[in-house]
Amino acid sequence: MAKPSNAQKGLKIAAEVVAGKRDCADLGHGITVGEPISGEEAKRMLLQELEDQHGADKTLAAHLRAAEALWSKMAAEGVEEGTRGRFEALFVSSDRASAESLAAELGGDEDWEANVSEDGAGQLRVEVVTRPLVRGPEVVVELANQMVIHAREFGCEFVSIQPTTPKARRPWWRFWS
Repeated sequence: MAKPSNAQKGLKIAAEVVAGKRDCADLGHGITVGEPISGEEAKRMLLQELEDQHGADKTLAAHLRAAEALWSKMAAEGVEEGTRGRFEALFVSSDRASAESLAAELGGDEDWEANVSEDGAGQLRVEVVTRPLVRGPEVVVELANQMVIHAREFGCEFVSIQPTTPKARRPWWRFWS
């Protein structure tokens, strides 16, 4: 028989708190009971909050795995650890105020660029370009972690990060008359 996951344990504790078999202090960090409400409604709310937290952790884990894979791909393509370069992060949102707040927060940092645009389906895209960072596996993973945190804080969805391609130099043109 498999061991229950932390989320399953949390759901069991929440159900026991709602049933009056446990104290609220046994609930995990960030889970609150709030004002007294009916037992069924309280149970539904607690279970939903736990499921949301568990789902958010899955999202973070997926982004961190993707960041590790990104570094592996970059290293395979010849990017050396310790070189400097920019990254582009992409977020989506359906709320203009959230998207603009996120862009203002991240674009307000020195040498970071952020802009909001609308795609054809009416979804708002926030594109952020970092200042030049020292590239390495820890940097890529930490950048992904910070982008997930900012996305949650501003009610947006973090989609991906990728290294930016260096801008091609403009050729010198000579016009002969």
